[in-house]
Amino acid sequence: MAAVQKVSQRIRNRFLPFEVPLFLLAVTLLAYSILLPQMGFYWDDWPWIWLQHLDGKQGMLQIDRAFRPLSGVILFLISLFAGEQPFLWQLTNLLLRWFSSLTCFLVLKALFPRQTFTALGGALLFLLFPAYQHQFVAVNSSRHLLPFSFYFLSLFFMIQAVRREKRAWFFHGLALAFQVSEMLATEYYYGLECVRPFVIFTVLKQRLGGREAVTQMMKQGMPYFGLLVGLVAWRFATTRRPDYTNYALLWQEDSDPLSATNGMLLLRLWGEQLKVGMISAWTKLFEFPHPATFGARKTVLYSFLGIAGGTGVYFYLSKTLPRDLAFPGKSGLLLGICSLVLAGLPFLAAGLRVDISFPANRLTLPQAFGASLLLISLIELLLPKKSLQVLMLSGICALAIGSHFQNATDFQRDWAYQRAFFQQLSWRVPGIQPNTLILSNIVEQTHSSDNSLTAALNWFYFDRFAVEQLPLLFFYPSERTGASLQQLERGARLERRYGRFIFHGNPERILVVDFNPPACLRVIHPVYDRANPWLSRETRQLAPLSNLQIIKVEPKEIRPTFPITILERQEVWCYAYQRADLARQQERWQEVIFWYETASEWGDSPNRADETVPLLQAYAFQGNWQAALQTTSQIARTAKRYVHYLCEIWGDLAVRNQPPQAILNSVQGALQCSP
Repeated sequence: MAAVQKVSQRIRNRFLPFEVPLFLLAVTLLAYSILLPQMGFYWDDWPWIWLQHLDGKQGMLQIDRAFRPLSGVILFLISLFAGEQPFLWQLTNLLLRWFSSLTCFLVLKALFPRQTFTALGGALLFLLFPAYQHQFVAVNSSRHLLPFSFYFLSLFFMIQAVRREKRAWFFHGLALAFQVSEMLATEYYYGLECVRPFVIFTVLKQRLGGREAVTQMMKQGMPYFGLLVGLVAWRFATTRRPDYTNYALLWQEDSDPLSATNGMLLLRLWGEQLKVGMISAWTKLFEFPHPATFGARKTVLYSFLGIAGGTGVYFYLSKTLPRDLAFPGKSGLLLGICSLVLAGLPFLAAGLRVDISFPANRLTLPQAFGASLLLISLIELLLPKKSLQVLMLSGICALAIGSHFQNATDFQRDWAYQRAFFQQLSWRVPGIQPNTLILSNIVEQTHSSDNSLTAALNWFYFDRFAVEQLPLLFFYPSERTGASLQQLERGARLERRYGRFIFHGNPERILVVDFNPPACLRVIHPVYDRANPWLSRETRQLAPLSNLQIIKVEPKEIRPTFPITILERQEVWCYAYQRADLARQQERWQEVIFWYETASEWGDSPNRADETVPLLQAYAFQGNWQAALQTTSQIARTAKRYVHYLCEIWGDLAVRNQPPQAILNSVQGALQCSP
């Protein structure tokens, strides 16, 4: 028995250095990996991955090269492994999230060697920081997550250099190299660079007196401060370049940054940042899912993951931590507060709001370090017993794991909506003429903007093209114009730059679409949809601009390189509807009827009453007036608001098809149309 225990202890000692990394990896997997295979590309992922598709992997090197020289290098290196595969990008970003928490632990452990709970608890809270929800925007966030690890590695080696007299120059060199790498990759952590003097002072004060510690802090911190000043000055200079296209500074050259107006704005933004980091980030944990909208099975899984994660954290910490926990005193609290206060400085300079809503919550990433260290220090201060500290931390981790599962579910559904959008678009619009402006309602269920989907649509329809002229532009009119494009006259032209590309739009080449699941994607008809009550007022106003003649009806070749698999045929209602609507555009009325009958044989039916209108028109143009009347009555019974819409449809039929007077009288009697 003693021999077995001895062997067991020997094995445990051998794997002891890997214990914390494996523990953090297990929490990472529990929080972020459950739905990983069902994730895709979102938001700014699309433009970056599209550029790689157009220019090859080396094209990534050009991304933000003028002001973030290493940002594109990071994306290029990841692309060598991930290519154009969403899952591989998601997997890489998952590992980067884990690695950032591990490097955070290394810094806290080096800074507070005897405070294991502070180091491990701070790293856990950092890993699960609930305000940051861009984890699944894998391409774009990877170029910010990896530099965060560079920042932590720089702090770690700086701490080693301050502690050791031998080979201090070597560790300072490593720290400076990682500092340069982090600052040339992103400006997200410029504010956190200002925390370095406090970190150095905290280390020195553990062995030196106050005055000597201050002197040594200034001496050893000088190289880092000089590098910070130099790189900030360089970054400021890039904003004055004529070709600069990123966020401008809050103030202009001809205005005073310290004016009362700018000063009040800065104070307000700063206050909002602190509120997010100290309050809003953590109260988000109590936004519980509702089974009616989240789904019963997902709600059960949410509960299971939270309970399993919290229980695992509790037992691991209870077994691992020493009985007598050392408290770092004021140092942990002060470092957390300083980090939180200074983290958002780059965003203040640009006048950007830090918020917990998408996409602004990407800016909470630099706050994660300070907010987590502050919270774990408060737990240690307010709860003196080890068991209560572990219980509180485990409860927070349980809620955070559940919160991230909710976020993962949102992104999973987003990818499903994107797949449905492109799938149905391929059925309804097999091809499209270049120089087309596509106008759409805002798709509420997605995290992708119209700017993002412009890249995806050009990839979808035109794959690769050699010229610098952008074939398609995708607009949410309410966001891009401030109005509904009522002022756009036929004959006026639209020109817009998209990265290195330029779009030349002809107002005769506009296509209006509406996507509002569970209803099918709708290509707006310039006549039939002007009075459709199911469409927004803005979409109805845009309907006359929609030119269906720019649609190429011949089948498009298979798109093997597009990240979303497109099915040529699927036995679902929206496939039948899109085929029927395309046939209606070509006035192939018998084919329209065929697709409705086929859908009925599949046991499927319209998701919304206005999806039956093409069948009504097909019956009318085929001379089956009784069937047309019956279909009209079925739609009218759905809601009274359809009456005016149906009157418009029958008004068009009266002009184009001249139905019998008896039929018109029946329609008038049923709908009470105004003359």
